[in-house]
Amino acid sequence: MAGIDGPRLGVTLYSFTPEWHAHEYTFAQLIEKVAELKLGPGLEIIGFQNIRDFPTVSKEFIAEFRDLMEKYELEPSALDGLIDKGIRSDRMLTPDECFEYLMPQMEATKALGFPVLRIAYGGFYEIAERMVPICEQMDVKIGIEIHAPHYPNHPTMVQLRELFDRLDTPYLGFVPDFGATTVKIPSVFLDGFQARGVPANVVQLTQETWTDARTSGTDPLVVRDQLREQVRAIGGDEYAQQFATFAFEYFGHAKPEDWIEIMPMVVHVHAKFFEIDEMGNEPSVPHAELVRVFRDNGYKGYLSSEYEGWQWQEAPDRLLDGFEIVRKHNRLGQRALEESRSKALA
Repeated sequence: MAGIDGPRLGVTLYSFTPEWHAHEYTFAQLIEKVAELKLGPGLEIIGFQNIRDFPTVSKEFIAEFRDLMEKYELEPSALDGLIDKGIRSDRMLTPDECFEYLMPQMEATKALGFPVLRIAYGGFYEIAERMVPICEQMDVKIGIEIHAPHYPNHPTMVQLRELFDRLDTPYLGFVPDFGATTVKIPSVFLDGFQARGVPANVVQLTQETWTDARTSGTDPLVVRDQLREQVRAIGGDEYAQQFATFAFEYFGHAKPEDWIEIMPMVVHVHAKFFEIDEMGNEPSVPHAELVRVFRDNGYKGYLSSEYEGWQWQEAPDRLLDGFEIVRKHNRLGQRALEESRSKALA
């Protein structure tokens, strides 16, 4: 396990979405299982998925959650929320409405004892300055997730970085997602879409285009849109076009070292993974290198295991057990931290 000299391990309940949706576990049973398998100590939950009536949280739920944390010796690491700018059918939310939408989520984060509220970037830039005194008063940080196809130096993220620099507060930062740093398209993704009928020529074209873009450093958003048109031109249906689009929206081209310059702004980390091979490694994500980069550059927060390969399993009866694969990823995380510490001491 990691100590205070480096990152700590944890898990997000998003990893167990199939089990949750199938009603195989109650909320309390999910947490009990996390503790039983020693997947903590950090625990991240999804507000709109795991809490009925979120962002409203009852006194009873708050008490139950805090009791569960104490009983199983877990620590709240991050609460996942969002600003749903498109929640209305007639128009996008205004900045004032985005502010009002986020405030109850901040209150829930504080009430449940989470130090970080993780959200996506949409709708936040315009209200960031208004949130600073609220974050300071509540002692809650807001982390903007950097998820593929974005990367630390993408113009959207640079704009936020410059704003956060100007506001000069430790309460606004970023949540890197390891899925933004991948070395290949995961086989679970390719196999899942092929099993559902995506033609082999579309799969080959997508792999070649993705690899070329990664090598050349071309803007993945530009290549994504071009590829979608290419797939359509060769007869690919809407599902095949979606496959090509997703290849760029889930699997990013950032290099491990690209994260270094934003490290002082990192408030939480999604240690995203898609599969674990027979050797116990993640073949698509350079996990050990990422852990080393984050540890060596001073990150001491949580690395939250986030399993997303369940999205592309061929059929429900072939779904892998989420807890078993996260346990393997936890072992990979422990091994990576131990190797990083050994190299630092050498």
